[in-house]
Amino acid sequence: MLQTIDTNLWTATQPLSMLGLQIGARMTIVRLGSGGLLVHAPIALTPELRAAIDSLGPVQAVIAPNSMHHLFLGPFLAAYPAARGYAAPGAIAKHPELQLESIPKNPDLLWAGDLDHFELEGAPSSARSPSSTAPLAP
Repeated sequence: MLQTIDTNLWTATQPLSMLGLQIGARMTIVRLGSGGLLVHAPIALTPELRAAIDSLGPVQAVIAPNSMHHLFLGPFLAAYPAARGYAAPGAIAKHPELQLESIPKNPDLLWAGDLDHFELEGAPSSARSPSSTAPLAP
């Protein structure tokens, strides 16, 4: 289930197959100074995982950091309607049905005091997509 990495920092992993390859999926959760949670790269939300997350505090932000980590964004935002959804441009394009904000170039006020934040260029693809920006744990 959730693995404690450090104070206010957890991960969870699940199996995930893409194109016949077992690549796995990993989500990171950070407790912010506000007491709320930031969910980075959400995975499938099972009842057990939801109970574990709920025991940590309220989810305030759910982030799809690039166009590959969007699969479980919708279910997470449906389960946590008070949370703000952030995504890289490629992920936003894949989910016009969701109310998503672009990941800001500078730290959002929600996590500015808690996380360092910088932009990484994505790998080139046949349809060049914009780079993604994501908050990272200290």
